[in-house]
Amino acid sequence: MMQTLICRPLIRFNLKKNKPFFYEKASTSLTLHTLYLMSFVLRYLEGGYFPRVLRGVRKRIRIDMRFPLRVLVVDDSRTICQLMSNTLSSMGTAHHAIAHTGEEAIVRIRDQQVEYDLIFVDLNMPVLDGMQLLQFLAGYRFPGSVVILSSLDAKVIKIAASLAGEYGLKLAGCLEKPIDPNKIESMLDHVLQYQLPSASGHYCKQIPLEYVTDALNHTGIIPYYQPKVNLKNNTVKGLEVLARIRKPNGLELDVFPASEFITIVEESNLSHHLLMAVLEQTLKDMPAIRQEFGKDIIIAVNISPKDLLNGDLPLQLSDLLDYYKAKPSEFIIEVTESVAIENPSQLDTLNRLRIKGFGLSLDDFGTGYTNIHQLRDLPYNEVKLDRSLAHNVCKDKLTRVISESLFGIFSELSLDVVVEGIEAQSDVNFFDDIGYPVCFQGFAISEPKDLKDILHWHQSWQRILNRDKA
Repeated sequence: MMQTLICRPLIRFNLKKNKPFFYEKASTSLTLHTLYLMSFVLRYLEGGYFPRVLRGVRKRIRIDMRFPLRVLVVDDSRTICQLMSNTLSSMGTAHHAIAHTGEEAIVRIRDQQVEYDLIFVDLNMPVLDGMQLLQFLAGYRFPGSVVILSSLDAKVIKIAASLAGEYGLKLAGCLEKPIDPNKIESMLDHVLQYQLPSASGHYCKQIPLEYVTDALNHTGIIPYYQPKVNLKNNTVKGLEVLARIRKPNGLELDVFPASEFITIVEESNLSHHLLMAVLEQTLKDMPAIRQEFGKDIIIAVNISPKDLLNGDLPLQLSDLLDYYKAKPSEFIIEVTESVAIENPSQLDTLNRLRIKGFGLSLDDFGTGYTNIHQLRDLPYNEVKLDRSLAHNVCKDKLTRVISESLFGIFSELSLDVVVEGIEAQSDVNFFDDIGYPVCFQGFAISEPKDLKDILHWHQSWQRILNRDKA
């Protein structure tokens, strides 16, 4: 059943109608061969090697690049580097490079000719080891993600992972040797979905400020939706709203992802304007959303911790909802855990949002500043468990113990739980066996989509469910 439900579009093209339809993932080898074949065909179409009549076909092909990431692999084993290189090439990353020593990696990073989104770091290397390289990345304020690559004892890897988090690095996971290509694929998925560089730094190219201000002033902010699904009763309990900006003079589907504008938004103090713009567009979509998903659907909106310093925020949000005849109880505010919430003004705003009836969700729990006391004392009614506490949980004893103990706390605090980045049926079974109600969210279920596509996704999903029941 889950193999039918948890699937994602890999390549979308329609030569006749210029509209996407979906090929579901049948196997990893099929995926890799298909991607390779399509990239080969497109290279020839781009280069003009086909007759002119066929070149026009390229204009009617739309490819979803799975992993437009720039990756650096740092490992002293040439065998491992070759395996990683072959795997990354097969999976269609935008660029990847190899460094056989920590020193070589530092040279590549400082050179800045390539701005890396993800670095695989081997722990056990001569001269400059992996821990020293992680310290360098922290001092360099590397805004991308890191994967720890090692064949050492699991406890050593766990400590390294914990320290990477303490250093302030974004850890996408730990990869044990021998290497499993499926795990690499899931880590690339996670980075693409959650961890593309958006913090201050020179790695993530930002669109010009005038694009942002023009979008804010001329309804160029497009809400994309990603479902939160209860897989026990196969219902969509909520939709998370993710902001996109329409490209100037672009087609309907041409949008900038948040990673390309969120930094400039924060630095220009436009986060409040972005919040209000994406919320207003979402409110305009609500009639269609309610009609498709039901009147009990909950909409999750992300908010910057900086916006919590605005004491007028609860009233501004409730006034906007009143204008569109919506209720605060239909919305939940997701607050990232990446910044500590300690200012009395922030605490006051959180409390007043709850008083007005908004839900409050702690996002990416397990990766940032929140401790159990804050979770207990702040007025959250939902927690989103980060992928690092969910991935491969059935096989990782320490992660399993931590997750089980956390669910005891969640139960005591009566918190709703959303698990992010779930990929394996065995991990779904683990959370089901805990016996606590859980929703799942991630690319394995559905990537973020605009209104038209998310409605189409739900209709297709319902048809699959009805067909399986028959």
